[in-house]
Amino acid sequence: MTMKAEPPCGGHQLAGPGHAVPGAAFGVDHDADYEPAGALLAAVFDGCEPCTRHRKREVLDGDRLLIVDLASSVFIYLPVLDEDVSATTKAFHPLARGVRETRDGSALYQAVTALNRDGLEDLLTDALRYHIRAEEGLSGFDIPDAPAAPGTAPRQVLVDDIPALYGLGIGRIPTSQGELPMLALMPENPAAGLEHLRDRCQWPAFDMREVPPVDTRWQVIIDQATRTLLSVMRVHDDGRPEIDLWGTDVIDPLPDSWFALAEQQGRVLLCGPQPREDLSPGRARQAAAQGRMRGIVALAVLQPALL
Repeated sequence: MTMKAEPPCGGHQLAGPGHAVPGAAFGVDHDADYEPAGALLAAVFDGCEPCTRHRKREVLDGDRLLIVDLASSVFIYLPVLDEDVSATTKAFHPLARGVRETRDGSALYQAVTALNRDGLEDLLTDALRYHIRAEEGLSGFDIPDAPAAPGTAPRQVLVDDIPALYGLGIGRIPTSQGELPMLALMPENPAAGLEHLRDRCQWPAFDMREVPPVDTRWQVIIDQATRTLLSVMRVHDDGRPEIDLWGTDVIDPLPDSWFALAEQQGRVLLCGPQPREDLSPGRARQAAAQGRMRGIVALAVLQPALL
């Protein structure tokens, strides 16, 4: 029986949740678990060479979607490459840039699957170099409608065409304004996460010390009769939905205490991203301290009947 080799130290964790690389974005009919790529980035960002070598082998031996995602998610935003990049990367770069116009990533997957081992390693090595640069700041990256803020490495391609999907974690949080019901947003696909909550949803940083501002455009819709959480959305001034962050048509009553608190306060604290595998307060505080937590206080809207 072959045992899976463990990383040299295993002490690197990329802040934020794991997710799947969507094969549909690259013209294939399967998704790939992002965890090996995330573990590689964590080792790279921490400067651990033994773990970086180990994780690189994992990615090189794994699903080609991981290399496609790691490479395209930086090269799509780079108008100019350094002169010393590999010939493989120079050939891949215009394909990635072309996706901005075609919105079709299938050529990227085809190009990567055609590479031999040396070509794959060259492309991955160059991509990691630019991920480090993006982690330090986005100077030189042309990301549409995204502020040039440090620590926001773009890691997905075609995110504008992929709806951000979230799960919800239900909790309560003590504040200077009294206890508030809370919903933790748990990303479930690459389009969801810190960048989406910050840039698209425009949530401010949440340090878990000061309560975020109330934004009446954000609403948590609850069916009063069944006590079911129906949706989380941002609405236009006329009440039309603008951003559908989460929704369901399944009747699933909320805990009585949580529903009573939402009814009493009329507000709900929304925060995220929070990893599904670790909803502990310690993990949330760590993310908040690193500037990787966003939050807003939404209105709790109780509807008289299930729609």
